[in-house]
Amino acid sequence: MSIAIASDAPLGITHEERLQRALAGDESAFAWIVETFSSDMAQVCLVVVGDLDMADEAVAAAWPSAWRTLGRLRDPERLRSWLISIAANQARQMARARRRRMVREIAVPLPVRGAEDRRILLFRATGRDFTERERLLLTMLRPHFIEVLRAHERRRARVPDLTTRQLQLLRLVADGHSNTQIAHRLFVAEGTVRKHLENIYERLGVTSRTAAVATAFPRTHSA
Repeated sequence: MSIAIASDAPLGITHEERLQRALAGDESAFAWIVETFSSDMAQVCLVVVGDLDMADEAVAAAWPSAWRTLGRLRDPERLRSWLISIAANQARQMARARRRRMVREIAVPLPVRGAEDRRILLFRATGRDFTERERLLLTMLRPHFIEVLRAHERRRARVPDLTTRQLQLLRLVADGHSNTQIAHRLFVAEGTVRKHLENIYERLGVTSRTAAVATAFPRTHSA
């Protein structure tokens, strides 16, 4: 982007007189200052924030400050650069505030626990939003997050460790599948399913499918 801004040139007598009137509290003289320098201020603010509407807001917010502090200006020839610095500072403050507000979030839902809705919340306070590729990756990782959560809950409940295969089979039991259906799902013989269940019962110290599920999954099981 190429922006041309006039340099600080000495003010002519008429301009200097108007400045003195503005310094004395003449609002009409200050209105002339606003009309004369707003464009240059807006162009600098646009460079700072990169957004035309926000640049205009920064200039509008700068004028009350300029009006209040105009009496501090000692060199009338520096009026333009002084106003631009006020507007640029305002633009930088607005840009920082915008970055703080632009928190990018993405939620990964977890299995519910009673009436409690649980999720993993990831966020970025600065920079770009999450891409579709990143969102897809988190979706693919969700089963692993859930497994980590369930393992943590089993440890807290002091549930004996089960093998990955035993947990896979027991989840199918929890979902209401019969031994025959489980055998088809896992591509094993039905007798293998029964043997796995016997080992699970022994490790958990239970004697039924219902007790095994309740012991292995102490929290609500639904995903």
